[in-house]
Amino acid sequence: MNIVIEDYDIYKLNILEKIFCFGKGYIIVFLISYLTYRNIFFSFLISINGIFYIKRYKKNMIEARKNQLILQFKEFLYSFLVSLSAGYSPEKSISNTIIDLRILYPENSYIVSEIAEIKKKMDFGISPEKAMNEFARKTKITDIENFCEAYSISHKMGGNFIENIKSTGNLIIDKINVNEEIKIVISEKILELRVLKIFPFLILGGLNYFCFDFIEIIYTTLIGRIVITLAMAVIFFGIHVGDVMCRKRF
Repeated sequence: MNIVIEDYDIYKLNILEKIFCFGKGYIIVFLISYLTYRNIFFSFLISINGIFYIKRYKKNMIEARKNQLILQFKEFLYSFLVSLSAGYSPEKSISNTIIDLRILYPENSYIVSEIAEIKKKMDFGISPEKAMNEFARKTKITDIENFCEAYSISHKMGGNFIENIKSTGNLIIDKINVNEEIKIVISEKILELRVLKIFPFLILGGLNYFCFDFIEIIYTTLIGRIVITLAMAVIFFGIHVGDVMCRKRF
């Protein structure tokens, strides 16, 4: 069954996902706040902020969905360019790609659903460039937008259409491959960042459990609470900067 997504920047959570996200966020905030202030009532109260984890989860799912789609789109480009080189028309080449994509991906995969939708629109008399542009518009992925725009312009202006499309398609394939290589290179750093995120809290938890007397002053004096609050602010700022750098698109 083909599932067509109306907007790839919107992710709708079902009730189980909402419960899971809120529960996970609540537990994380509770543990951090209790380690920071050792006040159960305050920790229960502030843990309501765990609801904001839902927004982060949505953002992660949208990014994962787009990453999956762009890799699938690369396979579409391979198939499409081969079909063009074999002498098929652009419209027929788009139709032919569905056969290849169904071998690589299940029927409900993003790219199979989207190309099947484009073919359906063409069968109803909608021009291929309009169908492609509608697909690009809802994905909001730069590489897909660039290819569909190049397809539309080349189709309208004529000239050496096939060579123009092949050149554009190969450039986009190369760019996607380079981005994937970069992700592989920095994957080790991303793993290190994940470890560093929990490391300060593991240390603080260990100190609380094994030698509480050593850090008791942090929880019993105003200056101690101010210091631990500032320390947590610095830690979370560092985590935020690390997340931004890891999410940077090339």
